[in-house]
Amino acid sequence: ARGHSGGNSGMGGDLLYRWGNPRAYGQGDAADQRLFRQHQTHWIPPGLPGAGNILVFNNGWEFPGDRRYYSSIDELAPPVDGYRYRRAPNSPYPPDELAWTYVAAPPADFYAPVLSGTQRLPNGNTLVVDGTAGTIFQAAPDGRIVWKYVVPLNWRDRLRQGEHPRRSGNRLYRAYWYPPDYSGLRALDLTPEAFIEDLPDKRDRAYATLAAAAAGDFGDRLARSDFDIYLDADEDGRRLIYIKQPCAADDAREKFFLHIIPRDARDLPAHRQEYGYDRLDFNAEGEDVQASDDWCVGARRLPRYPIERVSTGQFTSAGQAWRADIALGE
Repeated sequence: ARGHSGGNSGMGGDLLYRWGNPRAYGQGDAADQRLFRQHQTHWIPPGLPGAGNILVFNNGWEFPGDRRYYSSIDELAPPVDGYRYRRAPNSPYPPDELAWTYVAAPPADFYAPVLSGTQRLPNGNTLVVDGTAGTIFQAAPDGRIVWKYVVPLNWRDRLRQGEHPRRSGNRLYRAYWYPPDYSGLRALDLTPEAFIEDLPDKRDRAYATLAAAAAGDFGDRLARSDFDIYLDADEDGRRLIYIKQPCAADDAREKFFLHIIPRDARDLPAHRQEYGYDRLDFNAEGEDVQASDDWCVGARRLPRYPIERVSTGQFTSAGQAWRADIALGE
């Protein structure tokens, strides 16, 4: 509608309600801002606890002043009267207080600066998607986490059970809850089956392989710089790359990383071609580095597509870093 009259509210094309940053319409300053790069703002549907209220994933990025660096789930009850929203003259839109909020204890334990979403469930719990950590959980009205799931996939492969995703590699944009009798599920067999992750015994075998590597049973050496790099294969035929460096036992907490460069961008998986990537960063930290007999050894599976070279390999030990440029010769 054009103008400032007409329509159900009698306000034509004017904005009926806004909340979260009264500075945007001249009724506050930076200290009054409440929402920061929020996601999935929506009315809670009829029939659910809090129906008619607004639920939003408040990412929390760029908080003024103290820069809070934590996220929250915020529920507010807008002052709606028919098609109109009440507010006092020359003042911001209410409410001043939230109807409900979820914040972790301590708050910094829950922080997703981008992505993410939320959904109110019929049992009164709230589904929360921590997008940058690839984690879904349910928060009860009293703030307790009653269910949690970490997506066991990342950009390159399945994770081993207990392995932590590297550099938000299991990011998740959105997730929704559906009841078991949802019509879209009727044709599907929902019987639980095997784990998505690699099973724990494979992880044990990986550590056994590292122990053998520390003893000198590596395979083919690819390069020598300040550390040694070797190429081998695991039981599934997946190529493994090892980095071996003299170190103390305490250095097992240190890290190495690899930058994997494909032979051709067209060799990349389709989802990476779509965004124009020409490289895949491969990371291994902490648990993938093992100290044995004055050596630190790290291993990582390589992706299945053809690789031109490893642009850098780095092992950090006692504040020093070593690099090498490795041509794989494929």
